[in-house]
Amino acid sequence: IVKKYGVDLGTLSRRHRGISRSRQAAAQNQQAVHPQHEAELIDYIDRLTKRGLAPTRSIIRNIASQLAQKQLGYHWVDRFVHRNSHLVILKRTTPIDRS
Repeated sequence: IVKKYGVDLGTLSRRHRGISRSRQAAAQNQQAVHPQHEAELIDYIDRLTKRGLAPTRSIIRNIASQLAQKQLGYHWVDRFVHRNSHLVILKRTTPIDRS
């Protein structure tokens, strides 16, 4: 397996013994919002979208900050949307020039 997939023997051994985790498993501990809260947020966004009320990025960030009980960074929503690309959110538009 080591030669076939180009995996380091030490890495394979640690993974087999449960000492190291996959990148995805390790990243869950670093997420600002718990995966369960993200799932709740996704459900909420989907319900709003079905009613024709797609939320803005600032609304999503505010709700997620309340769920996480801490202020989230400006780009948190960008990463959240990237992880959940099926979501429909509103984008800020520029006003039409009235000249």
